[in-house]
Amino acid sequence: MPTKARDENIVPKELLDNPDYLLIGEIVAVHGVKGGLRIRCNEPDVSRFINITEIVPAIDEIFPPLKVLRAMPNKNILVVFLEDIDCIEAAEPLIHCYAFGRRSEIPELQKDEWWIRDLIGLDVFSTDGEMLGTICDVISTGSDLLEVRSIDPNRKGTFYIPFAKEIVPNVDISARRVEVKLIPGLLDL
Repeated sequence: MPTKARDENIVPKELLDNPDYLLIGEIVAVHGVKGGLRIRCNEPDVSRFINITEIVPAIDEIFPPLKVLRAMPNKNILVVFLEDIDCIEAAEPLIHCYAFGRRSEIPELQKDEWWIRDLIGLDVFSTDGEMLGTICDVISTGSDLLEVRSIDPNRKGTFYIPFAKEIVPNVDISARRVEVKLIPGLLDL
């Protein structure tokens, strides 16, 4: 089993790109002496994942699905107990793996809600039609920020856009784009 630290380049692309699966988060620690696992979730509402019946751990390679016996939220952590993982020693090799769940087992989102994985890779345009870059991450700190990799050759790296309806009025997953209302100083974040 894997023991590498978190690195987005080590998650198998075929699982990230598979529309049937959703990245739940990273397995960060063992929970208790019976081999429970703590998953740091990528979504703020951890309770969305309490009815999953299996997780697929992945890092460098995809491992066989593991049956979930029980899942419970604990702040932004999902604690799961898995079949055949019943002690600390059996659970430790899964630390640092990414945990994926079947999208069909996770409740549908409300209007104006999106999965982080669906936002990453979307092109970012101003409401005037100018392409600004591509979303490379979503940072959840109470108020979400879109991290955008700029296409401007004069701007190196990324910039941040508050993910609020007033600033990001249009999100179109099927067209693979978002529109941003430019306000003074926004691109300086």
